[in-house]
Amino acid sequence: MPAAANMNAYWKDEIDDLRSRASNVTSTPASAEKLSARTCARCLMGVVSLVSRRWTTDVMQRTCAELARADEVWDTSFGRLPMVNGMVAEQIQLIAVVARSLLPLAGTDNVRAALSFWATEDDVGVWTSVLSGE
Repeated sequence: MPAAANMNAYWKDEIDDLRSRASNVTSTPASAEKLSARTCARCLMGVVSLVSRRWTTDVMQRTCAELARADEVWDTSFGRLPMVNGMVAEQIQLIAVVARSLLPLAGTDNVRAALSFWATEDDVGVWTSVLSGE
């Protein structure tokens, strides 16, 4: 049986889909017509930081992964969120409300890319680079 610290990281074993979606955060320039994936990632920084502090970075990343992957979230413009035991977890509520507010400004692809970025990126240096505009 895996150590307790690794039991919650099972979702990180296969994240190529999220990494692929997140690539727009670092590779696509900003657009004047709509918010870029990078700008969405910046906009999400406050809430992902809050979730990381209140729970853990792993919980924040798993939450972002769940939201980015859940097609029903995107098909309903966040009208249906992932549930556990019939309830939406507080960390999902927090990140979802900010992500939902970005939809009309950025579009689905860019918001999903930003969530995927936060779900997969572990390098604080990359976080800093994205947030500083480099």
